[in-house]
Amino acid sequence: MPLKPMKEGLDGFNWLMDLLIPPAQQLWWDHMTTRPEAGRFGLKLEGAGKVRTFAIPNPIFQRLLKPLHDWEMSVLRTLKTDGTFNQLGPLRRLRGKKAATDMFPSVLTGSMLSGIFGDDLGRTWYLMMNQVAFRSPEKTGSPVRARVSRFTRGQPLGYLSSWPSFTLTHHMVVWLAAYLKRS
Repeated sequence: MPLKPMKEGLDGFNWLMDLLIPPAQQLWWDHMTTRPEAGRFGLKLEGAGKVRTFAIPNPIFQRLLKPLHDWEMSVLRTLKTDGTFNQLGPLRRLRGKKAATDMFPSVLTGSMLSGIFGDDLGRTWYLMMNQVAFRSPEKTGSPVRARVSRFTRGQPLGYLSSWPSFTLTHHMVVWLAAYLKRS
C-alpha cells in the first residue's frame, strides 16, 4: 500500500484524533489517572539567575502546527513594523514587551486565528496551546504519578506557531488602538 502524504493543520489533527482515540478508549482510557501528555516542560538558565520555562511539545503537534507557523512567518516577513526578521528596522518605534508572552491572553490569539481561518482552527489552536497536559521536568519516579500541568495564560514558547501567532495578534491590537485613536 503506498504511503499518502500526512494531512496538515486542522484536517491532520482531526484525522489523528479519530485514528487514536477509539483504540485508546478500548485499551486503557478508563484506567488512566492523568490525561495523555502532549509534551514536557524544559528549563533554561539565563543571565542573572533567571530560569525560563518552555514547552517541548510532542512531534505530532509540531507537525500539525508547521503549516500555520510557516504562513504566519511569511506574513511577519512583509510587515515593516515587525522586527522578527530585521531587529533594527522598526527600532525607533519599538516599545518594551517585557513578559508579554507570559501575560498576553491566548484566547485573544485564538480569536484572531478564528477571524482569519474560521472557528474550528482558532478553537483547536487555543486548545492545543492551553488545554494539553505537560509533564514537569522534575523526576517523580512513576509516570502515573508525574506532576502534570497546563498553560493557563500566555504563550507556551516552544510550540511552532506560538511566537508568530502572539506577534500577529500583538500587531492587530496595536493597529486597532491606532485606528481607535484616530477615530
